[in-house]
Parts: sequence; C-alpha cells; structure tokens
Amino acid sequence: RYGFMTGSGLKKPGDPSQGTIFEASDNDGLWTSLYVGAEAYRYAVTKEPEARTLAQKSMRAMLDLVKYSGVKGYPARAMIRKGEVVTGYDPNETVRIAGETEKIWYTSPVDPNVLVKGDTSSDEMDGHYYAWYLYYKLVADNQEKAEIRNVVREVTDHILEGDLTLIGHTGRKTLWGVWHPKYINDDPTWWEERGLNSLEILTFLKVAEYICGDKRYTDKYHELITKHHYLLNTVNQKKAEPWYLVNHSDDEMAFMMYYALMDLEKEPSTRRVLQQSLERSWKIERPEASSFFNFVYGAQSGNPCDTEA
Repeated sequence: RYGFMTGSGLKKPGDPSQGTIFEASDNDGLWTSLYVGAEAYRYAVTKEPEARTLAQKSMRAMLDLVKYSGVKGYPARAMIRKGEVVTGYDPNETVRIAGETEKIWYTSPVDPNVLVKGDTSSDEMDGHYYAWYLYYKLVADNQEKAEIRNVVREVTDHILEGDLTLIGHTGRKTLWGVWHPKYINDDPTWWEERGLNSLEILTFLKVAEYICGDKRYTDKYHELITKHHYLLNTVNQKKAEPWYLVNHSDDEMAFMMYYALMDLEKEPSTRRVLQQSLERSWKIERPEASSFFNFVYGAQSGNPCDTEA
C-alpha cells in the first residue's frame, strides 16, 4: 500500500475472488522499516536493481509519514487518502494522555485529502532510525542522502527540543515516546522500558551523529552515558522473567538498535558493555532460531551465530 508493509485480509472471509483489503496499522512505519532494511541488505550484497527500487519505494513511504504529519520532525503512525478503504481506520479512536482524551486520527495540515494517525510510539521511532541508517549507508545516492539528512536532523532536534520526549500534533508528548531520565531512571512505572528505551535513544543519537555530524548529538549521547548511566541500563534490557514480560516486538526492536548502534560505536570500553547486553539478549532469544536475531548477533559479535538454524 503506497510502499507501506502492512497486514491485509480478504474483503469477504472465505472468498478470495472478492480481493483483499489493506490495514492502516499503529506500526506502518516499524513494519515498513524492516522491509527497507531487508532490501537494503539485499542490494548491498547483490546490487540487484530490483532491490534498490523496492527499498526506495518503501523509504519514500516512510519519509511521507514525516512530511504529512504537519509537525516538523514528527513521523505519523500511518496515513491514508480520504475515501480509501482500509481496516484499522476509526475516526473516533482516542488515547488518554496526561489526563486528556485525544482523537488519534486527524487531517494532515499539508494536504487536506490525507488523514494521518498520531500518538506515535517509541516502536515507530526505532523503525525510522533503523531504516534511515541502512538506506543512507547502503542504498542512497547523494540527493537521497541529503533528503534523509534533513529529516534525521529535524526529527532528532524535535526529540531534543521536546526534552527527550516525542511531541505530537496536540503539543503534548505521546503516550510511549519517552526517553528522559526522569521517566526512564526515576519513575518506577517505566522500569520495564528502562533498558530498551535507553538503547533506543543512544542509537537515535549515534545515527544522527553519523548522518548529520552535529556535535549536539554527540554531546547528548555522552551525557546520557556519563551522567545517567544509560549504557549500563542496556545490559539487562531483555526481560525474561516473569513470563508475561516476554515481548517479541520489543525483542525485535532491540536487535534493530543493536545492529545500528554497534555498527557505529567503535570506542572499545563502550562496545564491551554493548557486547554484554547483546550476549545476554541473544542467549535468551537463541532457542527461537530467528534468522534476524542470529545474524545481528553474528554481525556485531564476530561469533558463530547458528547459521544452520
């Protein structure tokens, strides 16, 4: 759907002849980013033109999520054309943030024929930074690099200017777009997210430093490590007990962040801590025999990674 990777189902259950209908989901950006990454890896290895074409189409879709949100540096969760028939669109869908009930879908200020979904989560941001990094490094031409650089700068500045939170179209932070130490370190209601969200924001800043070269990203990265122990927070990011804390989506996002961050972080002592985190996470995940987890582990550790699985 316009390059987005989303779910689809039969328009009439049991009758394929009636065709399919796409979903506009909470995670259009995240699922699409995994596809961009896959085609970027494929293009880097094979140089097949089809891989670049497919990666480019889905990268454009992801960039549109930022463009049509109407808020500088803020990616929407999803976007649809008015009149487009999809599942997942509910004009009355709401979320409660800071005691206020807000509608999630709104008309794009950029194009009145487009509806966009707000309340973007940290999950979505993981996908954007992962895809931006891989596409920029492995696929993009100079013109595309300049465009991605501008978007990465806008989004990263938006997070920094929002006091390490993601500010949505209402002017308030979104429900899950939170990386500030007052939440991650000091608020016990956020303890489950401490490790992953620390890993996320360090990755965002490192990717932004690589693509944009701005010193403010480097400075904030080191501040979070030295003053707020975010690097140490990552060591036990994987929650394995009790059983109900096992979250496969979080695991997926963690390995996306491991790949990008460890690809860029070369300082030995910092890498040693990240290696501890990756080792622990992979050993817990290893029985699942996920090719993605296995190959990220192998790429960033240099160790055997169950390729036969």
